[in-house]
Amino acid sequence: LLGCGLQTDPKPVSSNPETRNPRPRDYVETIPAPDRSDLAVIKCQYLGKEPEKSIETEISRDWKTADTDFYHFAITNVSEHPITLSKVKYRLAEVRHGAVHRTATKADIEKEFGTAVIEPGKSVVRRNSWVWGMNEQSRTMHKTYLGQSNNQDVKLDVVLVYRLGK
Repeated sequence: LLGCGLQTDPKPVSSNPETRNPRPRDYVETIPAPDRSDLAVIKCQYLGKEPEKSIETEISRDWKTADTDFYHFAITNVSEHPITLSKVKYRLAEVRHGAVHRTATKADIEKEFGTAVIEPGKSVVRRNSWVWGMNEQSRTMHKTYLGQSNNQDVKLDVVLVYRLGK
């Protein structure tokens, strides 16, 4: 998996080639706060070409006939302050120069996770998150969650990689 991270400025999540390596799809990443203490831990798990049962969130894609990759991911708040998510932006790195193609609201985040607030020591989990491509051999989707923690803006970029037939 290319990587994901939580940060307090608008710079890319990581310029580290090891973090952005497209080969590993499972990873754990600890995200630092501005004071260099740990803020969050991101765990991403690649499932394969079909969702894991039971399916709790509706999958609008016909994954049985159209090639699709599935992931679980969890965001754990390891700081002393709540993380409040306010919106999520979706963009595909290979389409329209990586421009945002959809933005979801706080209500959408609450539907996805059951809450928009990650309390200290707690996690939010997304099961069976999916990504797909049309004619591409691969495609990279960024799910960028925006919000606040300790009166600072935060950005959480979850990156899901689609690979045709693999």
